[in-house]
Amino acid sequence: MTRDPELHITVVAFTKGAGMEMTDEIALTKAALLYADRVTLASPKAVMFASIAGYLSANESDRRDVLMEMAATLRGGAAVLAAWQKLAAKKYRTGPEIIAATQMRRKLDDSAGKMAAKIEEMLEDAKAGELDRAMQAGVLELDTLGAERISDPLSKDGITEAVIELIGDVLAPSASTYPMFSEITGGIARAMVREGKIDGAELAPTTQAHIAGRFISAIEAFPDAPMDVVLDARGKLQGPLRRFRAGVTRLSRELSGGGIDALDPRFEQAADDLYREHVATALQEIEELSREIGLRNALLRSSPKAARDVALATMALVATTGGGVGELATLAAGAGADLVGRTAIRQRELRDKRDQNEFVFLYEADKRLA
Repeated sequence: MTRDPELHITVVAFTKGAGMEMTDEIALTKAALLYADRVTLASPKAVMFASIAGYLSANESDRRDVLMEMAATLRGGAAVLAAWQKLAAKKYRTGPEIIAATQMRRKLDDSAGKMAAKIEEMLEDAKAGELDRAMQAGVLELDTLGAERISDPLSKDGITEAVIELIGDVLAPSASTYPMFSEITGGIARAMVREGKIDGAELAPTTQAHIAGRFISAIEAFPDAPMDVVLDARGKLQGPLRRFRAGVTRLSRELSGGGIDALDPRFEQAADDLYREHVATALQEIEELSREIGLRNALLRSSPKAARDVALATMALVATTGGGVGELATLAAGAGADLVGRTAIRQRELRDKRDQNEFVFLYEADKRLA
């Protein structure tokens, strides 16, 4: 069987507030990971956390240098940095210089330990480990937003310009990714398209990504599912995912045919209408089929007893109508076997009907995420 073309989603997320939590970034990334083969996250907060997380893996000497560079930005700090660099570079030190260097090193190491503990606390509060798990699994990449080319990597203006440039790139006709935006970046993209700042902006891919994300976010177990469970589910639902993608593609074309795309203010209501009309009814049917499959499973597990009961009932019926012993045995055996056979055939039919549904992926994902 031929392999499907890789589906790549770029999540571009500016989020509200000055808090350090990455709730929106993580939710968007989890939804993207369930739908796409590979995901790239572009988020100023994620870039910042990745930058400060590097401090934890630095050795003692590098940590001291970082602290001294930070101190140099404070009033009088430049003189302290110069004195430290002079002492550190000196090959032969006097007694007082050795004592001074030792005391300074101890203070720096103590401060470095406290800073490391604070950084670990910040990363835990932000749930940055969730993103790291996906990165370690090789399915998530972090777009640095050009931080390595910006003189101040945490500069708000520099990062904002990088995000705006990226939005233009992912919406360009030549882009090979499916963009997924947070609320703020979606607003920026809408303004850029409206003002003609993106030549020939292609909105079909982002419409598909946003419909998929909205449908996946509606899964009851989705919000609380940890990243490890999400990664496990995506690996085990490839067959249902293929049909789900076909369904989402079909519905996104239907939406676009009505003149609505992901950046349209009417999108959320239109997507919810599609969910009620197509997805909710499909999930109800899948639930009913699954319930009947479960009942037939129970019947097959008790098939020896069920077959015996049918056989006894058949024998009684034939006996009352004057049938012979040989006829009784033949009819009874056939009736019992027929019951088991018809139950198994019907069960296979029900499974096939359920599993071919375009939206069985959402049903199965809910079970696995829970």
